[in-house]
Amino acid sequence: MSEQPPAYENISDLLAGGMGPALHWFPEDFSLTDLAETLTAMANARGGKVILGVSPRRASVHGLEDIESVVDRVFQAALLAEPVLVLPLPVEQQVSGQTVLVITVPDGLPHVYNLQGRYLTRAGRQNQSIPARQLRELLVARGVLQFESRIPPDAGLDDLDEAQIAAYLQELNRPEADWQQTLLQRGCLAKDGGQLRPTYAAVLLFGKYPQRWLPNATILAARFPGVSFSDEFLRQDISGTLPQQLRQAEAFNADNALLQ
Repeated sequence: MSEQPPAYENISDLLAGGMGPALHWFPEDFSLTDLAETLTAMANARGGKVILGVSPRRASVHGLEDIESVVDRVFQAALLAEPVLVLPLPVEQQVSGQTVLVITVPDGLPHVYNLQGRYLTRAGRQNQSIPARQLRELLVARGVLQFESRIPPDAGLDDLDEAQIAAYLQELNRPEADWQQTLLQRGCLAKDGGQLRPTYAAVLLFGKYPQRWLPNATILAARFPGVSFSDEFLRQDISGTLPQQLRQAEAFNADNALLQ
């Protein structure tokens, strides 16, 4: 956990507004798992605050008797998340003569957090599992999932070239392998709504028309007659899959080297 932030606004006003996506509270005898779930869900959403020392049903402030022990349990709950949640230190607040602790989960944390393999987010006052599509978008937004692993819109298995896939399996010395399973294991296919669809990586490597989704994924090859740029030059726009483009670029260099 990081350094302690300043005190928060009036806690009574927060409690009067009720629980929601960015606010939750627990009594002193909270469950480590319940707290970890809420912290993880807020971290994957827009952040929020968790108040400790409040009755969950009536939002009545009972306070905390052993502050040091509660703080230690907050650390334990944060350690249950993967990766570990690094949060500001809980802040002591006085409400109606009682001491409560306020935990802040900042917005825009750098990771996507899970609890024993479960990816959670906030839905109203509840924690719920993140739907597959939303999880993929969150992974991309936070830089966990790279662009190549995303699924191009409207792309299907029919957009892949069987001959190029067969050549790839041959290079792997696995010509008889299940190509869908092989590409799935290598991140070239992804499950979407119960069906397999190609990722951008698959389109770039095996697509029939990669430039349909990636019009700028091309090579501009040029040869100038001298050692500086001029208005006279040979030019070739190279498109296709990445292997095809590399072969065409090599051929262009080889052909034009003979002209020197």
